Amino acid sequence: MKNTIKTISKTLVAATVAISLTQLAQASPVTPLAIGESAPDFSLKGTDGKTYQLSDYADKDVMVVVFGCNHCPFMVPAWTRLNAFATDYADKSVGFVVINSNDPNYGGGSDNFEAMVKEYAKQSMQFPYIYDGETQKVAKAYGALATPHAFIFDKNRKLVYQGQFDNGKRNPGPTDINTVRDNVDAILAGKTIETPTTRAIGCSIKWKK
Repeated sequence: MKNTIKTISKTLVAATVAISLTQLAQASPVTPLAIGESAPDFSLKGTDGKTYQLSDYADKDVMVVVFGCNHCPFMVPAWTRLNAFATDYADKSVGFVVINSNDPNYGGGSDNFEAMVKEYAKQSMQFPYIYDGETQKVAKAYGALATPHAFIFDKNRKLVYQGQFDNGKRNPGPTDINTVRDNVDAILAGKTIETPTTRAIGCSIKWKK
């Protein structure tokens, strides 16, 4: 009886997740880049006062772009893991930026640029945290669906992976599946990524009305 209840519970949870992901995709006005497509360019201001462009990373063998934000409960526990990734791959020819594309008026301004500057300092971010919220053009070009949503590009800036950063979801601390790390390691080793697309599970991008 207990096993039956556990099975039913797991089935219901899986169904709920599947429904929420479907609704997320249907509610979004964009579609993620297809594997093999080129990385859209960007020129965006960062919370450190600098302007960042894709061309700044032309010498890197791998480029990782993650869409994030300040308020999302999936992002808050992920900052430590994002910082660790940036630190661990700083000398491994890997470019890395996090882009906030949320509507700056959402949640009373919790994701506007001023709030980003405060979050950047609070989290002691080891990577550029850059702003796309005014136009949201970059999120639309990449087809970002959620926060976090990761995109990995090879040396030729062709998309080789898009989806989850890891399986941390709302849980703080280390994770048992480190998708982006594993895929970046594969690229650096000259290997092919076995699963180029996964589900980006998190808060939906907050599009301007």
